Amino acid sequence: MSTSLLLDHSGQPFSIPEVAPSTASPVTYSAEQREEIIAKLTAPFCLEEVNWRVISTTKDKKKGLIAPFLRTGYILDRLNSALGFGRWNKRLGEIRLDVTTKDGTVRSKIAMTCQLEIPGVGLNASTGECWAEEDNAVTSCEAQAFKRAAQNLGIGAYLFRIPKFWADIDQHKSIVDSPAFREAAARALDPFLPDEQRKKSGNTSPQQKQTPVQNAPPQNQTQQRPRSEEHTSELQSLRH
Repeated sequence: MSTSLLLDHSGQPFSIPEVAPSTASPVTYSAEQREEIIAKLTAPFCLEEVNWRVISTTKDKKKGLIAPFLRTGYILDRLNSALGFGRWNKRLGEIRLDVTTKDGTVRSKIAMTCQLEIPGVGLNASTGECWAEEDNAVTSCEAQAFKRAAQNLGIGAYLFRIPKFWADIDQHKSIVDSPAFREAAARALDPFLPDEQRKKSGNTSPQQKQTPVQNAPPQNQTQQRPRSEEHTSELQSLRH
């Protein structure tokens, strides 16, 4: 595994130390067992387990572009339910550094790697970073790296195919919980839900569904440029 390389705003490189190799005992699964584990890990989450966040707003701040995400607890539960407690490993690496911003200010940043290993199935790693002065900076940084590593192993990776939609937000840029929002969220997730939760509305299956087109911004509104979404490495197949 190569060292993660990042650049600060002045273009100067900095790196995160490579995570030490795992010392876990080798585990061997049959092809059938391995496929069964992969299917459990990558299965869609229930409607109640998917959360939503605002990634962009209209100019008047009354509408937000909504995207799905998973909380760390649900990812942990998926790993434990699919594999059993103690049957997977998480290894963390951390570095603190000073970064020069565009305006020349020097700020402290925390960068972290998370290596997620499922012995006998696969291993992947990713990074997280945040400003050191943020509340719960270490916890946020670790959660970011962990979620990205889990996505690289296929856990919740399908959420990137969920169509985003516009919904009402309040003055704090929080989603207004309304029947319209809940209906839009259920409609966006419906083709990807477990069979027992999928609505009998004639929606196509995820395999048949074409790539969704993002809803247009509300009329007479100017959309702000969306914040950059979290970068994730290309999903690596566990089947090879």
